[in-house]
Amino acid sequence: MNNYVTADTAARQRGLTIQGLLVGVAILGVLILIALRLFPLYNEKFQVDSIMEAIATTKGIEKMSNVQIGRIFIRGANINDLSRFSDSNIKDYLVLNKPKKKQDPKTVTMKFEMRGPMIDTLDVVLRYERTVVLGAEE
Repeated sequence: MNNYVTADTAARQRGLTIQGLLVGVAILGVLILIALRLFPLYNEKFQVDSIMEAIATTKGIEKMSNVQIGRIFIRGANINDLSRFSDSNIKDYLVLNKPKKKQDPKTVTMKFEMRGPMIDTLDVVLRYERTVVLGAEE
């Protein structure tokens, strides 16, 4: 048996087969579908992150009440077109944490879950929990 590659064998082994191309396109399609389904959830997460950072760096925020901080958050949510948050339900998501010691800073915690459809009855759940220190400098 000859172990050498002949010119005829080398010519037949060049290029991409149609099966390889279809498998590559199918994998790429699935990845694009997943990215398109996850984008709205992560976009909302990044918008809430930016609102939380804005709250943390607002001048005089450490002296404000939970209701005032909630109004600032709602204003930011309205600007970013986040319909999940309203005046009536913000207290379920946003919690002002009192410091345990007098010298510790106040913090505020945002906590919620987002669900998005993936395929048919399969859903994706994104849990969000973030605590920021009030009056923190950038």
